[in-house]
Amino acid sequence: MKSKRFFLITILLLIIGFGLFFIYGNSKKSRDIEKFVEGNVNNVIIDYPAQITSLNAKIKDLNRTPIGSIELSDDRQYLATDTISPETNDYNDIQTYLFDIREGTLTEINGTIASWSGSSLWVTNYETKVATWYNLENRILEVITNFPIGNEGYYTYIVSPDEQKTAVSGNGVSIIERDGTISKISEIESAYVWTSDNTTLYGTIPNPEREIIPEEEYYGPLDNLLVKYNLDNRQTVIIDSVDVDSPQDLSWLEQDIQLLVNSGFDDASFDQVYDIENQIITDIGETSGALSGRYLDEKNQELVLIGEFFPEDFDYNTNPVFTNELRVYGKNAILDYQKIFENNLEFIFFSIEQVNNTFWILARNQSTETYGLMKLDRDNGSLVMTSLQDDQNFQFAFLNNTTVIIQRNTEFEIFDTKKIQ
Repeated sequence: MKSKRFFLITILLLIIGFGLFFIYGNSKKSRDIEKFVEGNVNNVIIDYPAQITSLNAKIKDLNRTPIGSIELSDDRQYLATDTISPETNDYNDIQTYLFDIREGTLTEINGTIASWSGSSLWVTNYETKVATWYNLENRILEVITNFPIGNEGYYTYIVSPDEQKTAVSGNGVSIIERDGTISKISEIESAYVWTSDNTTLYGTIPNPEREIIPEEEYYGPLDNLLVKYNLDNRQTVIIDSVDVDSPQDLSWLEQDIQLLVNSGFDDASFDQVYDIENQIITDIGETSGALSGRYLDEKNQELVLIGEFFPEDFDYNTNPVFTNELRVYGKNAILDYQKIFENNLEFIFFSIEQVNNTFWILARNQSTETYGLMKLDRDNGSLVMTSLQDDQNFQFAFLNNTTVIIQRNTEFEIFDTKKIQ
């Protein structure tokens, strides 16, 4: 009797075990399928050459010619371009288009792109005096809200990390919510970056104790202070240790920890790194090229600079000595890499990007008067002029680690960097 009961219990336990194994197996299989689907959604494979060929054809059919810089979304699935008529070459007749590289659709934008962050796109229309906040999350331009700009002139739009509000700088700073609610911040002159908590802004104000000079009429206040503003308690904190001559850009070298402060005007650019936790400011130095010869590598948390660097005792009349260099600064403004180009007059460097261990540089060869894409190996320091050259200046941007897009003459072109000699 006991033997029979033991046999039945054994069979029952086996059935339960097989059942649990079956459920676990199917559950695991289901989770694996979900991961597979997520992986395919988040790693979309785009046939860039075919899509860019399609883009060129669409623009040509509209009897337009692309001009200006290449603007790409963070996920490299959208491209925006300004165009003019090839018949008139009238730069007052600029029309902007947004190209969905994944779907191959081209959308006309009534205005110019002022800001692009995540799925948020701000477009300014100076004819209607309205700026529009668009959403691209569903792969179509959906209007979130509008902001009246009137005749006040230039505005900047900084979207919060959660994309729920925007700090609009111009005639002071205003906060606009997604429902269109606008609140004015009078304590801060210009906003540049949000912290990750979506409640704190870093910006600048003119130094109230500055000496007002005639140049302010053209360049604005040349003596400014860095400030932090909190939306929750409406408090403004002035950071006394940071003087900003003429602010051009603030960005995160390390989110919420290291703030990169760029100032200057015309062809001069001066960089500082502000360590927020320790309240330490470190000067990087002055370089020509303003914002064009800079690249902020957010993935590696590095600032890449290329151009003419000037020593502190530089003087055009008495000590006109400078160096042409490529420098890479990491956290705490530590110099991680330096390449000095011995012949200062051989090349003029423009834009630069870092991909893996290679720097890609747009430069002008002074002797041949041609523009070309150069590459510099970070390990061995070898600088090579590639076969991508032209007698006219052009633009370039990376779509992924091995695919570069350039815009020259009247078209966009795609190149595989592994095949560029």
